[in-house]
Parts: sequence; C-alpha cells; structure tokens
Amino acid sequence: MGENSSVQDVIAGKWKLTKRIVKSKNHAIKACENDNTLEIQGDGAYVFDNGVTQCNASETNDVGTWSLSDNDQELTFAGNEATKTMLLKSIGTNQLVAEIKIDTHIETHTYTKIQ
Repeated sequence: MGENSSVQDVIAGKWKLTKRIVKSKNHAIKACENDNTLEIQGDGAYVFDNGVTQCNASETNDVGTWSLSDNDQELTFAGNEATKTMLLKSIGTNQLVAEIKIDTHIETHTYTKIQ
C-alpha cells in the first residue's frame, strides 16, 4: 500500500460504492444505494451518508471516527451504528477495494472516489 502516511492521504475524500461481490458473484447496487456516499475526512472523522433515496424509513447517516491498523491493512469505523472493520485489498487515488464481513459471509466492496 505504500508508506505510512500515503494511505491516510489517499483515503481522505468522498467515495461511492460502485461494485459488490458476494460469494464470488457480482451483486447489483440497489437503487436506494445509488446516492449513498462514504466521506473519509483527513481529521479522523467519517460520514456514511444514506442520501436522499433511503432503503428503509428508519435509516440514518452513520457518523464517527476512522482509524487504520495492521500496517494500514485494516480500516475501522467507530460510529453511532456499530464498529465496522474493512480489510483493505487495494487502494489508489481513485479506487478502494475492501473486504467486509456482513452477517456470516464476506463481501468485497469497490468504492470509486468522487471528490
């Protein structure tokens, strides 16, 4: 992934989920997820914004802090919903690929930087 500070520098920005793989198969992004964004701020804060089109009426934005660990391989979000950890598979200036455990299975999420 690069030098210590480079991952932190590259990861800061606004990201959009553009691909989801579950059990080795592509899963379409739901229409209600199309306007969702993940903003990772350089000061250690983040916002998972569910956008205007919500998947269910009780959805709220998840806000909190993020941190890197395990030699910049794990990205952890500690927020108002729960603590979530993603295993970073690759990260570049415009794309982030991470694995995350959802219930009993592992999903691979690809995010594209939009800002």
